[in-house]
Amino acid sequence: MNSIPAQEIKRRGISAVDETLCDGPVHIIKNKRPSYVVFTEAAFAELQQVRQEAAREHCVCR
Repeated sequence: MNSIPAQEIKRRGISAVDETLCDGPVHIIKNKRPSYVVFTEAAFAELQQVRQEAAREHCVCR
């Protein structure tokens, strides 16, 4: 799991996330707990497509 503390983003800005995104989605750690996930636009589009396909399959099965 790629992760980065929220404080690191506050200190370095979005470049801290950009560097980590090369290895996949980035979990943002806030108060010692994963709080957010950042995806590239391409990864997000792929996730949306999979979600839509799953929803279509669910509707067909009813």
